[in-house]
Amino acid sequence: MKYLFIISILTFSFNLVHLHPENQQELKWWIKNHHITFGIPQTPDGFERFLDCGDVIAFRKKVNDTLIVYSRGSSIAENVAELNKSIQKSNWNILRYPIYTQKNGTIVVQNMRKWTFLIKPDTLYLLDTYDEKKADKHMKIMEKFFQKEITEKEFKKLVNENEAKDYSFIPKFKAIYFKGIFDKKNTYKFSKKENFRKETVTLKNSWTENGTKYYEINLKTNTAGNYILSEDFNFINTENCNE
Repeated sequence: MKYLFIISILTFSFNLVHLHPENQQELKWWIKNHHITFGIPQTPDGFERFLDCGDVIAFRKKVNDTLIVYSRGSSIAENVAELNKSIQKSNWNILRYPIYTQKNGTIVVQNMRKWTFLIKPDTLYLLDTYDEKKADKHMKIMEKFFQKEITEKEFKKLVNENEAKDYSFIPKFKAIYFKGIFDKKNTYKFSKKENFRKETVTLKNSWTENGTKYYEINLKTNTAGNYILSEDFNFINTENCNE
């Protein structure tokens, strides 16, 4: 779960803004002037909103045998100067949207993460976009920041530069589930041919609803690995409204 750790550290580090009353007043004016609403993103063109339970929001679009899902990813705190740049981008309040204010005069902005699934008659594949070299570089940058070797401004600059850098990683589809995978036991280790990372998947729960069987699985991987899916693959979910 190294990548999730990186996200949490990034979120925490960007919250390190000193408390100033003038920042709060400036933010209140900014919210009112720009008619900001919280936690209500617009649905992207061509997508449907299939989850909306509290802070849990997700969109999906199916094209032939490909399913694209947008659900919660990392979040980041932005001050007014940064927010002025964010609202100019086309994905504002769609794939990046404000969720709440903080006492330090910032707004926490939620980023939506893209998931691409490939659905075959008996197997479900996921496009793996985890770039280990990029993630390792992120970790080194954060270590420098927490050791006070670089300033917060330098930290943000290095993070953005690293995010834009091409490490020549090519995303690949990998199997994460196939029908009958848990017939003998609740854990299965994929071969390299099935899943290039040779990951292990575990059945967490299963139930039947309206005649359809559902599975909650957990893939041991570098990124988020919890999924809920129906046996016919008509329902695939990366979020759990009960958590």
